[in-house]
Amino acid sequence: MGNQEFDLHIIGGGIIGLCAAVTLQARGVQVAILEADNVACGASYGNAGHIATEQVFPIADANILQHVPAMLLNPEGPLRIDWRYLPRLMPWAFKLLLNMRPEPFAHSHQALLALNTQSLQAWQNFADKWQLTSWIKVKGSLLTVEKNTSLYELKAHGKRL
Repeated sequence: MGNQEFDLHIIGGGIIGLCAAVTLQARGVQVAILEADNVACGASYGNAGHIATEQVFPIADANILQHVPAMLLNPEGPLRIDWRYLPRLMPWAFKLLLNMRPEPFAHSHQALLALNTQSLQAWQNFADKWQLTSWIKVKGSLLTVEKNTSLYELKAHGKRL
């Protein structure tokens, strides 16, 4: 980057960072993207390019509670807690539990749906503007389960869409 000055630094060279940079540059903002590794090799790589507008649910889902003990006991699992941090975590965890009640959960879910109903069209508009439509494929999604016991959960999940 040398001695060049920038109006704004964007942290992350994934799809969101790149789209923000291009949009800002088109408005005359001098932008630098700060990326630790290769462009689009973090979260944008891991989601396989899927823009999930139809399957977005609040993190405060009571169904996850039954899985927490197993996640905490699995050293390679998705949830780890430094037990020394527990006192600082408790206020947040309490609020999370309160938001798992049906009414707050439904409110959060509706808010996410409201955002997401506009997002696919926004992506399509962005692709049109920057002549990227050949890179965009809208074909829906396929939900699968690994075990028959998970089928009920998947069907319940789908009813909340």
